Amino acid sequence: MKTLNPLTKFHVPCLTVFVGLACLACFGTAFANETNVAESVRQKLYWPDAAPAQRDIAAFRYKVLLYTDSGTGIRADAANMGALYGAAERSRAQTAENELRAGLASQPESTLLQNLLLDLYYDRLAAEFILAGNMRMPDGRTADRIRMGPATVATGLVIDDEINLHAQALEAYRSALAGFLALLADNLGQPGSPPAGYTVFRNLVPARGLEPASYLDGTNLVSVSGSTAPLFDGYKDLVLLFNGLRDFGRSAEALGQLKASRNNAGDPEDAKTLATDALRFLFLQQSTLLGLFPNLDIDDASGLAESAEGVAVSLANLEALAQSIRDGSGPLGFEDDFLMLVQKFAGQSEDVFDSFDAYELRLNPTDLSSPLRYAMELQASAVASYDDYRGYQDQLETQLGYITETAEDRLFQITGAYPGEPEYERPDTNEGCEIWQQLRSIDIAKLQIQRNRTEIANLEAEVRIEVGRSQSIQSTYVYYGNRQASLTEWIGHINAAQAFANEMAAAADGISVSGGFLGFSVSVSPGVAAHAANAVVQAAAEEGKGQLEAEKEKLAAQENAKLENIESAAKVETLMLGMKTLAIDSQEAAILLKQELGRLAALIGEKEDLERTLAGSRQSLSGRYFADPVHRLRHQHQTLLANLSFDEAQKWIYFMARALEYKWNTPFMNYFFLGRKWSTDTLFKLRNANELEQMYNAMVSFNSLVQLPQDDYFDWFSVREDFLGYREFNGTNQLFYADPADPESPATLTASEAFRSYLRTKMDAIGNIKLTFSTRREIPGGTFYRGARRDDEGTVLSAGLFLDKIKWLKINLPGDHSLGRTQLAGELSYGGTGFIRNFDVGTFHPERPDRLQNEETAYGTRYWYFHAPSAKWRFSEALKSPVTMQLSADPRVPPTVQEIDIFKERSVATTGWNLTIPTEDLGIPVLDIDELDDIELYFYHYAVSRQLPESSYSALAEGETAAPREIPFPYNLRYEE
Repeated sequence: MKTLNPLTKFHVPCLTVFVGLACLACFGTAFANETNVAESVRQKLYWPDAAPAQRDIAAFRYKVLLYTDSGTGIRADAANMGALYGAAERSRAQTAENELRAGLASQPESTLLQNLLLDLYYDRLAAEFILAGNMRMPDGRTADRIRMGPATVATGLVIDDEINLHAQALEAYRSALAGFLALLADNLGQPGSPPAGYTVFRNLVPARGLEPASYLDGTNLVSVSGSTAPLFDGYKDLVLLFNGLRDFGRSAEALGQLKASRNNAGDPEDAKTLATDALRFLFLQQSTLLGLFPNLDIDDASGLAESAEGVAVSLANLEALAQSIRDGSGPLGFEDDFLMLVQKFAGQSEDVFDSFDAYELRLNPTDLSSPLRYAMELQASAVASYDDYRGYQDQLETQLGYITETAEDRLFQITGAYPGEPEYERPDTNEGCEIWQQLRSIDIAKLQIQRNRTEIANLEAEVRIEVGRSQSIQSTYVYYGNRQASLTEWIGHINAAQAFANEMAAAADGISVSGGFLGFSVSVSPGVAAHAANAVVQAAAEEGKGQLEAEKEKLAAQENAKLENIESAAKVETLMLGMKTLAIDSQEAAILLKQELGRLAALIGEKEDLERTLAGSRQSLSGRYFADPVHRLRHQHQTLLANLSFDEAQKWIYFMARALEYKWNTPFMNYFFLGRKWSTDTLFKLRNANELEQMYNAMVSFNSLVQLPQDDYFDWFSVREDFLGYREFNGTNQLFYADPADPESPATLTASEAFRSYLRTKMDAIGNIKLTFSTRREIPGGTFYRGARRDDEGTVLSAGLFLDKIKWLKINLPGDHSLGRTQLAGELSYGGTGFIRNFDVGTFHPERPDRLQNEETAYGTRYWYFHAPSAKWRFSEALKSPVTMQLSADPRVPPTVQEIDIFKERSVATTGWNLTIPTEDLGIPVLDIDELDDIELYFYHYAVSRQLPESSYSALAEGETAAPREIPFPYNLRYEE
């Protein structure tokens, strides 16, 4: 029979709640003597007090027999704990408790019996904690060893074994804690409030110190510390409970993280429930225990500071875990659309084109510098070290020293300083450290959003001016399929898309470099900084991604409409396309901002975890830890190194997986290799180097099987015509434009004159033209980012191209140049958001013909590089390179200047090109804007022909021709009376 304790909400045996009067009468008058009761109870519990013939069944004989002298040293043999304490010992301890309770019922004021009751509860709880902390698989492996593999199922993964073992350990901690905490609500058979158990704990615990463990030297009991002096004075029961709560929290966090990473059906919900329930339980029990001693100074109570800090950190980590699960953040701190494109690594040949190919060479386990190879070597070293570590005190001290060094080195990478140094408190000022980089990345994303907001407002003003030359903008309608909407409504959609990004940037304003590190002192309580960053991440949720996909579908649909009945149609088309592209770019920046905030939160969480490791690994504590069997070394140094190397290799394999998906613009999923299916999501389930190596081989195998009809193409892109929309003629009529410097002026400028005026508005103080433009365009009659061709009914006639990527480009500056130069040096950068068409032609939404679904995929364009002076990986938001441009009198003549191949692999279509053209250099004029007719980019690119299902070619076989193409524009605009 069991009862539910109202304080802990756990089931505990009824006999531990009260002893009936009948039981008391059964024992007779023996309970009138407290000494006799204590002696009888001790004989059942403790080896030294038991009769010689009964010592082998003493319930808590582990207190003497757990430590042994092997001849080479003294150690606690935790692997033998299961033989020393199990079901029989639990039953005998319960019998002793029943007897002790009967004695207390007879003599409730006996401090001898009260202390003995606390001893019984303490030693039973300690035994359960030792078992829970050393929970083992049937083959004897503990939690830290399971990660090294192999999995118990040949085709399975280690994470399944880890989850099973952590679940058992968590339940063991929960049950053990519930048994002790029930005492606080136990009246011990006596009426009154507060309960007698509560009063006993509160009154006696402050004076209860912890004695060192003992071992048998022959027939003599010897202290393992060499002294009978207490390890610390007072509060040992509270310290034990806090240690148990800390370890309960650690187990809950580990189990939640593992379930979230495995992500099987039901795992995310289980992980979230687990984290929130554990958080609630920890908070309640911590508050209850601290409430017993309102005037307690934790720092003055030896042993209590570390255990209380451990509970606080567990609370913070569980909150961070629950929030990351609610937010849907990736297990590695990256969003699922993260991409790290790289140039070839040192020592790789010139013919490496794709980032995936560079990663394949870099991570090859046969490469001496491969992170994967290093992880595999450390895994083997960790496995070999298990037999060497026996738990001797000198070994423990050495291990704690190694662990401290490793944790401090990792903290240096994160913060840019070692703990204790003044700079450690301000990682935001330590250039090059990981937190510094994350804060810079957050600021860059916010700045991009703010710039786009301004540019969209400027473009909207120009649209209104241009449309107003023909009619009221309110009278201009957008036609898509059989539907219509006012142009003002469509502009409103674009502004709404930008507004989401604005809100995200505003929400992140509290996290800035200028305002100090996260707006907090770094000495805030554990988890506050990570919580601050996560709170901003949570504000965005998944809303941003859904809105972004809708906007991209609208952008893709723009290619299948045209503008009618408005003067300067091409100009308006270009302006509207620019507005939409900028809005999408801002939303991509907002998603990136969310990703960077998540990564910052992960770094802060890792920092706090390492600080916790440092606090618990001080060599000065080794003596106390050794003499207290409840303490255990969570990870040996070699295991810690191996785990860190696994995490590092896992990140690189993730970069490789994303590069594989980018290379073919297709998800890596459900690929059967070595008896199981592999996907990018599989990566998060992998726990050691051997499993990561299998993932590496699966991706290499997949890549080797892809064969696509790839070809090379050459195309011109005119900044004046294709980006700005300044065309000389519309059929036979010359076109005129308003002055860009004065958009409300009459349209009297030719295309070239308007272009030159526009360039002047982009000049800086030293005469450099700073031009930002987008190539997310189709070019009439060309192959540049060529999409599908459809007839008036929307039937696909030609599928177009996909995987359209740059091999190299050249820049031509046509015009009648008179300064005697044929070449000019400038600078070109590639940034913004890149677009790649998908393998299959997109389809229009059946109820939203303004949306073309699954037509293209957007990618970030961030450039990563290894910064040799700081020996760290850094990034820039755009890949930048000096360029040599040709000055020519003839347009559309392939330049003879050197090929610009630094942008290879990147899509031809991106929103953030930045070109710097000097008009004078070192005080000498080098370019006259009045002589410049255009800026032409000559692209050498490759693409793959998209294939249509066989039935799609029937119309072509009957002699139908492709529909004529106009300048790509999103909508049919027509004047309505």
